[in-house]
Amino acid sequence: MRAILVENLEKSFKRRKVLKKINLEIYGGEIFGLFGLNGAGKTTLIKCIVGLLKVDSGKVFVYEKNPDNLEVRKIVGYLPEKPVFYNEMRGFEFLYFLGRISDISKNELKNRINILLDEFEKFCQ
Repeated sequence: MRAILVENLEKSFKRRKVLKKINLEIYGGEIFGLFGLNGAGKTTLIKCIVGLLKVDSGKVFVYEKNPDNLEVRKIVGYLPEKPVFYNEMRGFEFLYFLGRISDISKNELKNRINILLDEFEKFCQ
């Protein structure tokens, strides 16, 4: 099954076009690498695929759906080069916040976070 489809994607910042007619197909189970020089548009492309940036033209589909679709947001993850943390939140609170944005039920979320924190604690010992 096709996991990601990008057709004729274009993206500009002000007057500078950074992505020009990008076409890409990635199928479920494939391992895919994205390589290029600094400033080549790798991060911009990823942000367009996960729905963090709106494209100027072209199409992006993740499992045949728009990246803004809630179902897509539940299964797609993105770790930026420089992640943002909220200093006033503890680890559990931050994970809970992110999970609620993804519409995970409160009970399921608490269970998942506790499992993750237990694994992290074992790793740190």
